Amino acid sequence: MFEGEIWAIPIICISIGVAWLSVTLSRWANGKYLRPTISNWFMWWLFIEIYIGTTYLMVVRDSYEEAIGLFAYPEAIMGAWGFALLGIVLIPLGMNIANWFWNIKPNDIWKRFVNNSQDIIPKYLPMSFHIAFAVLVMITLLVTFVYYQQINIPLIGVFSGQDINTLNLLRSDAGNNFSGKYYRYNLFKTSILTILVLISFFLRHRLFYRYTFWGLLGLRIFVCLADINKAPIVHLLILLLLAWYLEKHRINKRLLFIFGLIVVGIIITMYVFFMGADISNDELFVDTIGGILRRVFVGQGVGVPWSIVYVDRFGFLDGASMPNPAGILPFVYVRYSVELMEMVFPQLISLGIVGSMPTVFWGEMYVNFGTVITLISMVIWGSFLRSMDIYFQTHRANNKILNLVLYVFMITMFQRYVGTSMLGIFIDTDMWISVFVVAVLSYWSRNRKGSGKCLEPPETVTKIYTK
Repeated sequence: MFEGEIWAIPIICISIGVAWLSVTLSRWANGKYLRPTISNWFMWWLFIEIYIGTTYLMVVRDSYEEAIGLFAYPEAIMGAWGFALLGIVLIPLGMNIANWFWNIKPNDIWKRFVNNSQDIIPKYLPMSFHIAFAVLVMITLLVTFVYYQQINIPLIGVFSGQDINTLNLLRSDAGNNFSGKYYRYNLFKTSILTILVLISFFLRHRLFYRYTFWGLLGLRIFVCLADINKAPIVHLLILLLLAWYLEKHRINKRLLFIFGLIVVGIIITMYVFFMGADISNDELFVDTIGGILRRVFVGQGVGVPWSIVYVDRFGFLDGASMPNPAGILPFVYVRYSVELMEMVFPQLISLGIVGSMPTVFWGEMYVNFGTVITLISMVIWGSFLRSMDIYFQTHRANNKILNLVLYVFMITMFQRYVGTSMLGIFIDTDMWISVFVVAVLSYWSRNRKGSGKCLEPPETVTKIYTK
């Protein structure tokens, strides 16, 4: 299983063969593999964050994971690899089942979707829409301001020279260990704010929204950086790139190259400031790059082998980590991702740091229900993701811009379930309240006879779009 052993080559060959099968099934389901849909997007990140890492751990004895004791459980590493092999096949299999169930031809519905979304010029938006948007912006700004008044902002700690342990404690107090109802603040400062950024992006050709877009984007960037987490700012940039593509339906290689350089530069800069990495020394710079690559390709997936270890030690949870809002269900809720983090890093308890470990959705399904249910859930999840694609691509919305906004938001929203439990989708307040907000804005954007006024004449907007 480890570097230098003769069966490393067969492991790599099996992984490549199964990956080819997965790509083929995904292409059948979506028409094209590089088509940016919810299901394709999920599969891309599954390969990046989970599949590559589990294969890597099968053939390389990673020094960091060895230091924390993972390689003391070779059966768990092999089990995680086995789940990854099955997952990247069963999920796209479920996607194809959804196409068969809904009697859908993927290329046909995508072509109609593209034709509809190309005509996104807002010929008429009543004043009620702009008022509703402005009110939502003010509420979001107020809630965000109140939240940051209650914490010591970790980003300020970086510039004041705090050590890494203090920064980790500040980050914990700003998130998992926040004393109030963190999810309420997080809903506005992340999800609702992202919705507002997307709306103003698609409406940025109007003078009012052009300035609003840059203001909201600046606030969203601050929120991404304030907790000194490295992934949110990268995901925000990817979100904007995806919105650009769905608006223009084209993207050139030069833009992608520049985008890649910006992302790499941002990641390295954040490691220098947030983690104290020293890139002036060539050896330390190489270690920094190695740490970045390990975090991206390996760090998200190690929760699965540790989940297998957890079951060996404590047994199955039998659904105890399922959401239990207000304790209405007859079981005691287990914060599994937090318990897993404390099992792997027990020293965090004495430091007062409350962290969580990414578990991958099938890792938590296994801990709760065992292997058979886990494999069935992979097929169901693939069918659900593809059904969401079908809905958005065939939905005749009252406002095409808001339909695009919600589609882009949902594409990136489902990405989170690559590294966390899909059981939480039923009470995912960030998702469902955001959907409700867009639905309300869509209602206020409906054309009613004699209702409201435009901020700009329709012909003015048309000229701007067609420049």
